[in-house]
Amino acid sequence: MIIAVPLLRQSFLKGLGSVIDTAIRRGHSVVILRDVAVASKVGETIYSEQIHEIWPGVEIKDVDLTGAATPDVSKWDALIGLEMMEPGSLTDLVDSAMAHDVPVYSVSDLYESAVRHPALMARLACTFYVSQHQFELHRAFRSKGFVRLSQAGVQPRVEFVGCTYNDQYPLVRREEARQALGIQLGQPVVLFMTLKMGVPEPFRRFAWGEGSRSARTISALARGELGVVGKIWSGPHYRDVVQALREFCDREGALLIGKSRLKNTDPEWMGGYLDRYTGRDRVEFPYTSMQLLAVSDLCVHFESTTVLETAQVGIRSLSVVVPQDHLMGDLAGFTSLFRSREPGSLFNTAGIVDSIPYAELPQFLHLATLESLRPDPAARESYVRSFLGHDDFAAADRIVDTMERDAL
Repeated sequence: MIIAVPLLRQSFLKGLGSVIDTAIRRGHSVVILRDVAVASKVGETIYSEQIHEIWPGVEIKDVDLTGAATPDVSKWDALIGLEMMEPGSLTDLVDSAMAHDVPVYSVSDLYESAVRHPALMARLACTFYVSQHQFELHRAFRSKGFVRLSQAGVQPRVEFVGCTYNDQYPLVRREEARQALGIQLGQPVVLFMTLKMGVPEPFRRFAWGEGSRSARTISALARGELGVVGKIWSGPHYRDVVQALREFCDREGALLIGKSRLKNTDPEWMGGYLDRYTGRDRVEFPYTSMQLLAVSDLCVHFESTTVLETAQVGIRSLSVVVPQDHLMGDLAGFTSLFRSREPGSLFNTAGIVDSIPYAELPQFLHLATLESLRPDPAARESYVRSFLGHDDFAAADRIVDTMERDAL
């Protein structure tokens, strides 16, 4: 088969890298479609030489997704991408593929699927979800769209395949990763996923921003952000949270490794608290976070879907709760469902992930040890079954299996 895969930005390789790799290993031809506009986005450029380091000889085709021109799809046997049920800039490409009877498949970008409008699912060859839980969350949040499909007598084809991100974990060479980071054998590691500060969120900008409290208060008031003023003058600052994590690692004899991206716009002081600081913005397979998780004993993140990665690879995580006002508005209902702190929920399951409000994290870390934060094997098994569906690293195999059967 000739399989076309649109990569709109670097981060798409997290969800699609294992699909590309599996298809190539099985002898299929893959055409990577690179958006010519992506080069202008910080940290998201897809460089041909980096792709060819991973998959020598794979075809990379630059396409203009502004609608000015649509590539010739007639030779493709399949088109597969992330969240194709709501393709955005890929709409013309998807329409062209369908007009030429090229089957279009959609791969879940973790929980991004749950906010997508499902109307186009009726025309997709298959929508691949991580798990039944993710699908049910999608149906709950976009219930009207699914009701309309049902009233039209349409039953979209869906499959629950597991997490394509996690398929990259078995490919990590742990010893090479340790050596690259200068980690001694047996030394514990705490992985800190830094908070994305470059978003329009008042708490991050003013309560956790730079400058004196007085200056931040004046700035907040000038912009009408009265609700954040109290948080400027109470509770720990971002620096205090990171310092508490630094002190925890010092007590436990652990390395503290920070994982960031250029677009996170970390404060300048961040590096002073970390033993290693990884902010690579390049195409890597397996991707950087997966390489870091392979050598880590604990992961600290800010309500990130990294929790699905840590759980499957067997690492306990701490999910730090911070205001997420930029995710409210039309997404308020989904955000409430998604960020539930109920026991047994995605971000709060005993023995797997602890949901901790940012103001409580310093005290939590003061009382904790790495030994007390070991994952619980039985809890992990239940968690993976509920939220990932499959306890293996074969999501891409299931996807390519389906595509191959459909091509017969």
